Amino acid sequence: MKVALVQLDANGDCLYATTIARQIKQDYPSCHLTWWISSRCRNLLMGNPYVDEVVSVDLSDWTNVSRDIIWTLAMRQIMRRQTGPDPYDRIWTPQVYPDNFRRFDGTVRPSMFRGYDRPITVPIDPIIALTPEEESRAADYAAQHRLSARGRVVLFECSSNSMQSHVTPDFAKEVARLSAAAKEDIFFLLSTMQPLGDDLPANAVSAASLTMRENLALLDHCSDFIGCGSGLTVVATCDRAKKVPILQILDSGRSVLGSFHHDFSYWGKPTDMLIELGDATPEETFACLRRCQGSGMQAAIAEFHRPVPVTFDFLHTISDYLIERGQYLDAAESLAHTYRRYPDRPELLDYARRNLLPLCPLDGSFRLPGGMRQWHFVEESFS
Repeated sequence: MKVALVQLDANGDCLYATTIARQIKQDYPSCHLTWWISSRCRNLLMGNPYVDEVVSVDLSDWTNVSRDIIWTLAMRQIMRRQTGPDPYDRIWTPQVYPDNFRRFDGTVRPSMFRGYDRPITVPIDPIIALTPEEESRAADYAAQHRLSARGRVVLFECSSNSMQSHVTPDFAKEVARLSAAAKEDIFFLLSTMQPLGDDLPANAVSAASLTMRENLALLDHCSDFIGCGSGLTVVATCDRAKKVPILQILDSGRSVLGSFHHDFSYWGKPTDMLIELGDATPEETFACLRRCQGSGMQAAIAEFHRPVPVTFDFLHTISDYLIERGQYLDAAESLAHTYRRYPDRPELLDYARRNLLPLCPLDGSFRLPGGMRQWHFVEESFS
């Protein structure tokens, strides 16, 4: 049996999809699993025990529209294969953007998992299989910067590619300066692909010489992690990651898309080592970090933990995007998934009845078998 998993882009999303690969291998043990992925995320799958083959899709010029282009290229190639002598028996496409917003409920991991048509029963932690060479490079970096002789070592994800946080390299440098001014024995490893400039505090160094995977090995030499809801936070919460206190700095106006506390609570994962700081300043971030030391984690949670509130502004964006394309059923299905997850929010039901359900019969696929199945799911969800 030959199967394909199509998750092309975004480091964190590709790591989430490793759970689906693991589930496929549990459900179809003898299958040959081919993963289609963008060239810039390909290395994340190196050594993954649940992936038999990797097809890399590349672009000569990455721009803001690259994710649309690469999706179109990949799906075109896959469909050509399906008409040839060696088609896949099954194809799963957990990637939400740009064609699967119908599964989106405002959060990442559950929306992606809906791209697989059987229950997820394996552990949900992303899978990264480090090589001895990667661990060795991280160990060399740790020795170079004498990390074992430091009091506390903080790995700091200081740029938010997911756009869920206001954290920047300058923000991270200010946290380090505050620590130095307070004479705290804390050393900061700043992980970002953005330029850090030449004004690094004496208690901070760049971790940009290491890959994202090597940052996972670097975490073995750290005592704390500060993240901003982007790909490195997914790395720091994968199956291989050392368990350390995690501070997440997020923008409260972005709802829970990047909230690991919200995600962990949904999946029943422990949150006793996780603090979410909505709209935190560098001063608040440093104060929380200082409070976390030793046995102070629970006291720090009580004092500083500000979970990002669940809001539904994203629904208007998704609905408008789909409605403009005449995909009324997809918009209604997305809202139905959201309402099933948050049934205590009557504004979702009201929005569906006023803005979406009347439009569904106008969808071009309404009377087709797939459209009818969507409509029955939507009707049942809002009945």
